[in-house]
Amino acid sequence: MKFVTLETTEKFDEFYKGSSLTFVGMFPEEAQLYVDYFKENGAAINEEVDGYIYTGKMINEKYNLSGEGAFSEDIHFLTIPLQAFDSATAITLRFGIGGRWFDDVVDNARSVD
Repeated sequence: MKFVTLETTEKFDEFYKGSSLTFVGMFPEEAQLYVDYFKENGAAINEEVDGYIYTGKMINEKYNLSGEGAFSEDIHFLTIPLQAFDSATAITLRFGIGGRWFDDVVDNARSVD
């Protein structure tokens, strides 16, 4: 899997509509460890699908998050579209490492504002 550092929020609508798997507060240099966790625990991964890294500042700006609902501007996110997972096993495994759906991340932050 290749990891792409986003410079724009162009993909965020796709992430939201697709309930992409998202990790909040990760270190970009450790992105591969998340994928390895799934592989090591029996989930099939489609290596042709990219993972995406971006910051809290970007998600705050895209969804107008502020106050208590806003993320720290320098926090990093990793989002992996569900098309990367060829197995339902990944859906269950996400709980073990704090994986959430992108739309839940956004909607929960909005509900705090």
